[in-house]
Amino acid sequence: MNKKKHKMLKLVLIFFWVILLTAMCYSNDVERLIQQLKEGDPSVREKAASALGKIGDKKCIPLIAALLPDWDNNYEIIKALEQLDWMPESEIEQVYLWFVKGIKKNWLATGNKQREFYLMM
Repeated sequence: MNKKKHKMLKLVLIFFWVILLTAMCYSNDVERLIQQLKEGDPSVREKAASALGKIGDKKCIPLIAALLPDWDNNYEIIKALEQLDWMPESEIEQVYLWFVKGIKKNWLATGNKQREFYLMM
C-alpha cells in the first residue's frame, strides 16, 4: 500500500474511533442524568432535567414529564420539556403548563375537573 492510501486509511480509522467514543460517552451521560432524575435532592433533579432538555434526547420526555408534580423544580422541568418539543398529553399536564407559565386566563376557561385538580395543589 502506498503512503498516501495508508495515511488516508489511518485518518478514516481515527475518525470512526472518535465517533464511537463520542457515542459511548453520550450514552453514559444520558443514563447518568436519567438516574439523577430520581434523586431526592430537588436541585439535582432540576439540573438533570435541564441537561436532558439541552441534549435533546426525546426518549427522555416521559421521564421528565413524570416530574411535573415536583413543585420545587416545576419551571425548569417545563423549560426542559419545551426544549424537547413536548406537548401536554393530558388535562393534568396542561394545567401544570398553564400554572407554571402563569396563563391564568386559560385555567379560568377550563372545566371543573381541571380547576378541582388545580385547587387541590
